[in-house]
Amino acid sequence: MSYTSAVRNMLLHTEIKRKCCLETELYVYSYILGVKAPAKSAADGDAASGPKVRRSFSNEDLASRLTYIESRLLGDGRAGRGEGFLLADGGDAGHSRADNKKYRLNADAVDSYFRLKKYGDPREPDTFIVKECCAGAVMRAFFALSGSISPPENSSCYLEFYFEEEKAAAGFRALLEKAGIKSSVTKRRSRFVCYVKKAESVCDILTMMALPGESIKFQVAKTGREVSNSVNRVLNCDLANIDRAREKGMAEADAILFLDSRDALKTLPEDLVRLSELRLKNPEASHGEIGRMMIPELSHSSVSLKMKKIIALAESLS
Repeated sequence: MSYTSAVRNMLLHTEIKRKCCLETELYVYSYILGVKAPAKSAADGDAASGPKVRRSFSNEDLASRLTYIESRLLGDGRAGRGEGFLLADGGDAGHSRADNKKYRLNADAVDSYFRLKKYGDPREPDTFIVKECCAGAVMRAFFALSGSISPPENSSCYLEFYFEEEKAAAGFRALLEKAGIKSSVTKRRSRFVCYVKKAESVCDILTMMALPGESIKFQVAKTGREVSNSVNRVLNCDLANIDRAREKGMAEADAILFLDSRDALKTLPEDLVRLSELRLKNPEASHGEIGRMMIPELSHSSVSLKMKKIIALAESLS
């Protein structure tokens, strides 16, 4: 099972007790599954007010989710009388769907439930969100049916929601922006995609969708990548310093050998002679390491100054 499928499965089995959130979730499902048509507006024209195609589905997890919402909002009695939100594809309501693999929403029951509620256009979440907590219900419903997410361990991070209408994608983006989450919208083939690519944003959305455990996984993975990158940067820096020290040491050793070939070492002061001998024996050591070998010890800067004198003498004789 992919990570996206696992997250969808968790969302469809997340226990939610707030009635307003369950109503919001049901409302979004009814829009996606074609029961609730978008509200008519001047911009949309007459076409937007027509009924949508009612879609059947075979997702057992979604059927289980709708049954859960049904029991929380209606109680168990109404489903048994054919007044529940879920129907088997053959038209039988409620519990008669046990031996059937196709389901659909009961449009009459959904319309009846929302008739007295002031819910607006499903493509504009702000028009029907009752409380701040309901924003997570919108995200949960849209992702459960049409979302995608990268695994926490991936170096590239993303979370995407797919929409058939540009207005719905723009409305969802506005919902995220209101929650302080920056997102973008693009079109891929025939669908519009609202997406985030920052781990912090993914964590925020997962938390709002009532999946704090998955949010923690992303945070841990992000921290692990940051620590790993930091360690790599330090190691690379140390290796670069070692390479530079080796190159400098070899160049200094060559200069000392050149002076020795010209019998010029004997003309140097005693401390420079001792320093030259140590450099020839330790061509890959840093100036700090050479300084600690000297008696008395020398600082890194003192060794550097003395080596510059030796190299300057070699250059003057070459």
